[in-house]
Amino acid sequence: MTDALVSGLWGRTDHEWSARNSEGRSRGILTIWRKDVLQSEFSFSGKGFLGIMARCKGSIFYFINIYSPCSLIDKRSLWAELLDWKQKLERGEWVIGGDFNSIKNRDERRGKESLRRDVEMGEFGSFIENMELIDTQIIGGSFTWIKPNGKACSRLDRILVSEGLISKWGVVAQEVGNRDILDHKPVWLKSSRVEWGPKPFRLNQCWFEHKDFKSFVQKEWTSFSVKESIAFALKERFKNLRGRLRWWNINVFGEIDLKIEEDVLAMNKLEEVLMQHND
Repeated sequence: MTDALVSGLWGRTDHEWSARNSEGRSRGILTIWRKDVLQSEFSFSGKGFLGIMARCKGSIFYFINIYSPCSLIDKRSLWAELLDWKQKLERGEWVIGGDFNSIKNRDERRGKESLRRDVEMGEFGSFIENMELIDTQIIGGSFTWIKPNGKACSRLDRILVSEGLISKWGVVAQEVGNRDILDHKPVWLKSSRVEWGPKPFRLNQCWFEHKDFKSFVQKEWTSFSVKESIAFALKERFKNLRGRLRWWNINVFGEIDLKIEEDVLAMNKLEEVLMQHND
């Protein structure tokens, strides 16, 4: 992991980060934060998690990024280690989020069940209770992981928060986003005071009526090349295309208001343009 790569993922330079490298079949974990908002003091990690201790406006926060193992034995070790950290660290607010690879009840899964999962659900619920964390209501969807063949889906991803954090941040829910090329959906904390989440890719329907629009999109899409993972390259291409479309809109249409409801038909047309070019 390099600072250049993290900067590319973050999209800005006002950041700090901490990472845990992959081990065997277990993937790495990356946590990024704005250095003008959080003042990180130290990081700590174990198998399946990466944590940082930070201060914000005089308060202490612990942010734990989770990528849980699949084995129940390893999950128990992960839960026990986090409980141990909580007992020995200075008192503060906790945020634990990521892929827990566990569910709390049967309603959080559709597909094949097992008796072992009933035992795991009880232990996972006890872990949340012992950590004194709250699993706030979920909106935007009931499941965060979908099996490639579509025959099973589960709520494996969530963000657990301490009670004091709900008051400090005005947390009202966890919002599930849309799935892209991954089999997991993103999850955000939703605040009553701050709207969390990415900005939508907005389009104006009238663009498609212009004779030069199709050729412009194809030219800009192919002119930007990124030699990274497919997901990162796709994100960067759309990011570049968004800026170029804004420039094109100003110069051709005189900056028609872009703050409109996202037009599904327009997005479908853009996808058709890109697919025709790829063919």
